[in-house]
Amino acid sequence: VLLFGDKLYVAFTGFADVATQDTKNKPQFYGGSLKTSLKFTEVMRLNAEQQRIVAKDPRFFLETINLDFTGLDPDLNQTFTIDSRAKDKNYTRTQIGPSFDIGRLMESKDAFTVDMFWAKQEGTDDYNQQSLGVSVLKGFSIRDSAGKPWMTITNRAGAEFGQQQNIYSDRVNVALPNWGVAVSAEGRLIGDAKTYYLSAGKKLGDNSE
Repeated sequence: VLLFGDKLYVAFTGFADVATQDTKNKPQFYGGSLKTSLKFTEVMRLNAEQQRIVAKDPRFFLETINLDFTGLDPDLNQTFTIDSRAKDKNYTRTQIGPSFDIGRLMESKDAFTVDMFWAKQEGTDDYNQQSLGVSVLKGFSIRDSAGKPWMTITNRAGAEFGQQQNIYSDRVNVALPNWGVAVSAEGRLIGDAKTYYLSAGKKLGDNSE
Protein backbone atom coordinates (compact mmCIF):
# COMPACT_ATOMS: atom_id res chain seq x y z
CA VAL A 1 0.00 0.00 0.00
CA LEU A 2 1.29 3.45 -0.96
CA LEU A 3 -0.05 6.44 0.96
CA PHE A 4 0.32 10.19 0.49
CA GLY A 5 1.65 9.74 -3.03
CA ASP A 6 4.77 7.71 -2.45
CA LYS A 7 5.68 9.13 0.97
CA LEU A 8 4.59 6.11 3.00
CA TYR A 9 4.87 2.46 1.99
CA VAL A 10 3.28 -0.38 3.98
CA ALA A 11 3.46 -4.09 3.18
CA PHE A 12 2.23 -7.17 5.01
CA THR A 13 3.05 -10.77 4.18
CA GLY A 14 1.55 -13.73 6.01
CA PHE A 15 1.94 -17.48 5.69
CA ALA A 16 0.62 -20.69 7.21
CA ASP A 17 1.56 -24.33 6.75
CA VAL A 18 -0.86 -26.91 8.19
CA ALA A 19 -1.83 -30.48 7.43
CA THR A 20 -5.06 -31.02 5.49
CA GLN A 21 -5.84 -34.25 7.38
CA ASP A 22 -5.97 -34.69 11.15
CA THR A 23 -4.95 -31.02 11.41
CA LYS A 24 -5.15 -30.61 15.19
CA ASN A 25 -2.75 -33.51 15.78
CA LYS A 26 -0.10 -32.43 13.27
CA PRO A 27 2.59 -29.71 13.48
CA GLN A 28 1.60 -26.22 12.36
CA PHE A 29 3.68 -23.26 11.25
CA TYR A 30 2.48 -19.72 10.70
CA GLY A 31 3.63 -16.12 10.90
CA GLY A 32 4.02 -12.88 9.06
CA SER A 33 6.05 -9.78 8.35
CA LEU A 34 4.99 -6.14 8.47
CA LYS A 35 7.19 -3.58 6.70
CA THR A 36 6.83 0.16 6.43
CA SER A 37 8.95 2.91 4.93
CA LEU A 38 8.53 6.66 5.44
CA LYS A 39 10.26 8.94 2.92
CA PHE A 40 11.60 12.17 4.38
CA THR A 41 13.51 13.29 1.28
CA GLU A 42 14.37 11.83 -2.12
CA VAL A 43 17.53 10.31 -0.64
CA MET A 44 16.49 9.37 2.92
CA ARG A 45 13.89 7.00 4.28
CA LEU A 46 13.07 5.52 7.68
CA ASN A 47 12.37 1.79 7.47
CA ALA A 48 10.75 -0.43 10.10
CA GLU A 49 9.99 -4.15 10.08
CA GLN A 50 8.25 -6.55 12.45
CA GLN A 51 8.46 -10.35 12.02
CA ARG A 52 6.68 -13.09 13.92
CA ILE A 53 6.94 -16.86 13.41
CA VAL A 54 5.20 -19.56 15.48
CA ALA A 55 5.59 -23.34 15.32
CA LYS A 56 3.18 -25.59 17.23
CA ASP A 57 3.63 -29.33 17.61
CA PRO A 58 0.81 -31.17 19.46
CA ARG A 59 2.45 -34.62 19.22
CA PHE A 60 3.36 -36.48 22.41
CA PHE A 61 4.55 -39.87 23.66
CA LEU A 62 2.85 -41.49 26.65
CA GLU A 63 3.70 -44.98 27.87
CA THR A 64 3.73 -46.92 31.15
CA ILE A 65 6.38 -49.49 31.98
CA ASN A 66 7.41 -51.75 34.87
CA LEU A 67 11.19 -51.82 35.35
CA ASP A 68 11.30 -54.88 37.63
CA PHE A 69 12.90 -57.17 35.05
CA THR A 70 14.83 -59.32 37.56
CA GLY A 71 12.57 -59.33 40.61
CA LEU A 72 15.58 -58.43 42.79
CA ASP A 73 14.75 -54.76 43.41
CA PRO A 74 11.34 -54.14 44.95
CA ASP A 75 11.68 -50.39 44.33
CA LEU A 76 11.40 -51.09 40.61
CA ASN A 77 8.33 -53.24 40.96
CA GLN A 78 5.91 -50.45 40.16
CA THR A 79 4.47 -48.69 37.14
CA PHE A 80 6.46 -45.74 35.79
CA THR A 81 4.94 -43.21 33.39
CA ILE A 82 7.02 -41.96 30.47
CA ASP A 83 5.55 -38.71 29.14
CA SER A 84 7.34 -36.72 26.41
CA ARG A 85 5.76 -33.73 24.68
CA ALA A 86 6.92 -31.43 21.90
CA LYS A 87 7.71 -27.82 22.73
CA ASP A 88 6.09 -24.97 20.86
CA LYS A 89 8.51 -22.49 19.25
CA ASN A 90 8.26 -18.80 18.43
CA TYR A 91 10.52 -16.13 16.98
CA THR A 92 10.08 -12.34 16.93
CA ARG A 93 12.28 -9.70 15.33
CA THR A 94 11.90 -5.92 15.36
CA GLN A 95 14.10 -3.77 13.12
CA ILE A 96 14.23 -0.03 12.49
CA GLY A 97 16.69 2.34 10.86
CA PRO A 98 17.39 4.90 8.11
CA SER A 99 18.13 4.20 4.46
CA PHE A 100 20.15 6.50 2.21
CA ASP A 101 19.91 6.47 -1.60
CA ILE A 102 23.49 7.38 -2.50
CA GLY A 103 22.86 6.67 -6.19
CA ARG A 104 20.13 9.30 -6.39
CA LEU A 105 22.28 11.72 -4.42
CA MET A 106 25.09 11.28 -6.97
CA GLU A 107 22.58 11.35 -9.87
CA SER A 108 23.64 7.87 -10.95
CA LYS A 109 21.49 5.50 -12.99
CA ASP A 110 22.82 2.52 -11.02
CA ALA A 111 21.56 1.41 -7.63
CA PHE A 112 23.59 2.43 -4.59
CA THR A 113 21.93 2.44 -1.15
CA VAL A 114 23.18 2.26 2.42
CA ASP A 115 20.91 0.98 5.21
CA MET A 116 21.68 1.19 8.93
CA PHE A 117 19.49 -0.41 11.58
CA TRP A 118 18.92 -1.48 15.16
CA ALA A 119 17.30 -4.85 15.69
CA LYS A 120 15.96 -6.90 18.58
CA GLN A 121 15.16 -10.59 18.25
CA GLU A 122 13.77 -12.97 20.84
CA GLY A 123 12.00 -16.30 21.10
CA THR A 124 12.09 -19.74 22.65
CA ASP A 125 15.63 -20.53 21.47
CA ASP A 126 18.90 -19.04 22.70
CA TYR A 127 19.27 -16.29 20.08
CA ASN A 128 17.77 -13.45 22.11
CA GLN A 129 19.83 -10.34 21.46
CA GLN A 130 19.94 -6.73 20.36
CA SER A 131 22.16 -5.78 17.45
CA LEU A 132 23.35 -2.99 15.18
CA GLY A 133 23.80 -3.54 11.46
CA VAL A 134 24.60 -2.02 8.11
CA SER A 135 23.70 -3.14 4.60
CA VAL A 136 25.15 -1.77 1.35
CA LEU A 137 23.53 -2.38 -2.05
CA LYS A 138 25.63 -1.53 -5.12
CA GLY A 139 24.61 -2.16 -8.69
CA PHE A 140 25.82 -1.43 -12.18
CA SER A 141 24.62 -2.09 -15.69
CA ILE A 142 26.29 -3.07 -18.93
CA ARG A 143 24.46 -1.23 -21.69
CA ASP A 144 24.11 -1.87 -25.41
CA SER A 145 24.71 0.61 -28.20
CA ALA A 146 21.20 2.04 -27.71
CA GLY A 147 21.89 2.76 -24.05
CA LYS A 148 19.54 0.06 -22.75
CA PRO A 149 20.74 -2.29 -19.97
CA TRP A 150 22.04 -5.57 -21.45
CA MET A 151 23.12 -6.97 -18.09
CA THR A 152 22.41 -5.71 -14.57
CA ILE A 153 24.48 -6.84 -11.61
CA THR A 154 23.66 -5.93 -8.00
CA ASN A 155 25.46 -6.94 -4.83
CA ARG A 156 24.15 -6.50 -1.29
CA ALA A 157 26.65 -6.99 1.54
CA GLY A 158 25.58 -6.81 5.16
CA ALA A 159 26.99 -7.08 8.66
CA GLU A 160 25.09 -7.29 11.93
CA PHE A 161 26.87 -7.10 15.29
CA GLY A 162 24.89 -8.60 18.16
CA GLN A 163 25.23 -9.29 21.87
CA GLN A 164 25.54 -13.06 21.32
CA GLN A 165 26.48 -13.58 17.68
CA ASN A 166 27.38 -11.65 14.56
CA ILE A 167 25.81 -12.13 11.14
CA TYR A 168 27.54 -11.52 7.81
CA SER A 169 25.79 -11.89 4.46
CA ASP A 170 26.32 -11.26 0.77
CA ARG A 171 23.85 -11.58 -2.09
CA VAL A 172 24.61 -11.21 -5.81
CA ASN A 173 21.92 -10.83 -8.49
CA VAL A 174 22.60 -11.03 -12.21
CA ALA A 175 19.79 -10.16 -14.64
CA LEU A 176 19.62 -10.26 -18.44
CA PRO A 177 16.56 -8.11 -19.23
CA ASN A 178 16.49 -8.91 -22.96
CA TRP A 179 16.21 -12.65 -22.25
CA GLY A 180 14.13 -12.36 -19.10
CA VAL A 181 16.69 -14.38 -17.13
CA ALA A 182 17.77 -13.71 -13.55
CA VAL A 183 20.18 -15.61 -11.28
CA SER A 184 20.95 -14.89 -7.63
CA ALA A 185 23.29 -16.42 -5.06
CA GLU A 186 23.41 -15.68 -1.34
CA GLY A 187 25.72 -16.74 1.48
CA ARG A 188 25.20 -16.08 5.16
CA LEU A 189 27.44 -16.62 8.20
CA ILE A 190 25.49 -16.70 11.48
CA GLY A 191 27.86 -17.22 14.40
CA ASP A 192 29.55 -20.53 13.55
CA ALA A 193 26.80 -21.64 11.14
CA LYS A 194 26.76 -21.15 7.38
CA THR A 195 23.90 -21.14 4.91
CA TYR A 196 23.77 -20.79 1.12
CA TYR A 197 20.92 -20.05 -1.27
CA LEU A 198 20.85 -20.15 -5.06
CA SER A 199 17.92 -19.27 -7.32
CA ALA A 200 17.29 -18.80 -11.04
CA GLY A 201 14.29 -17.60 -13.00
CA LYS A 202 13.13 -17.24 -16.60
CA LYS A 203 10.34 -14.89 -17.64
CA LEU A 204 8.03 -16.72 -20.07
CA GLY A 205 5.52 -13.93 -20.63
CA ASP A 206 3.97 -10.83 -19.12
CA ASN A 207 2.19 -12.88 -16.46
CA SER A 208 4.36 -15.95 -15.93
CA GLU A 209 7.86 -16.95 -14.87
